[in-house]
Amino acid sequence: MKSSRTRVLVAAVVASVSLAARPAVAQVRHLPLSDFLSVQFTQICWSDPVTGNALCFDLYGARAGIFGLDLGTTFNGDVQINPLGNGRERVIVNWQTRGAICAGFTPAGPALGFLPFEVAGGAPATLGDGHTIFQWTQPAGSGMPTQGEIFDSTTGRVAEKAMTSIMCHGQLRADSGFIEGAPGLGATTQTGLLSTGVKTGCPPEKDGDCFPAEKVQFKANGH
Repeated sequence: MKSSRTRVLVAAVVASVSLAARPAVAQVRHLPLSDFLSVQFTQICWSDPVTGNALCFDLYGARAGIFGLDLGTTFNGDVQINPLGNGRERVIVNWQTRGAICAGFTPAGPALGFLPFEVAGGAPATLGDGHTIFQWTQPAGSGMPTQGEIFDSTTGRVAEKAMTSIMCHGQLRADSGFIEGAPGLGATTQTGLLSTGVKTGCPPEKDGDCFPAEKVQFKANGH
């Protein structure tokens, strides 16, 4: 019996020492999405290198705010910070924007809706929904960056991924190829792999801009 108790005691001591020697695992932190949105001041315009089409989307609601527009735009998402243990951290912002201003363009001119300053001047708002993910690394403890700072390597940040899917419904414009004022939609899906480990940093694709998937299209009657 004494020998059995001794073995149990030794095992407990060994386990205790082992746990004490194990390095502490850094905890993943979650911040409110508002911490990220509150420092943004621009919209984002996604392009299609094949067609030349572009779709601008007020994914932060920032441009609407600048022009005093209350469109009922809502946001839902999360900011996740993962310590990497080397003086850096990985930040992932994953959120949905609903009911934000959209404006689309072809190389010929306006194709869908109006820009925020035009809506502030009385033009009808074309609204859309989007799901966006930005992922980057930065020095540990860095403040929350603006959109421009995420993609600016001089800030010590390395953009890794940018992904979005946007659908907007509203009035088509004449340069869409459809009748001015006809109901329609603009949509884009963008996948950016910005840090791949290859020499250029981008995946091998035609325009070398790190976006192997980038398509912007306009359609009439929601079809």
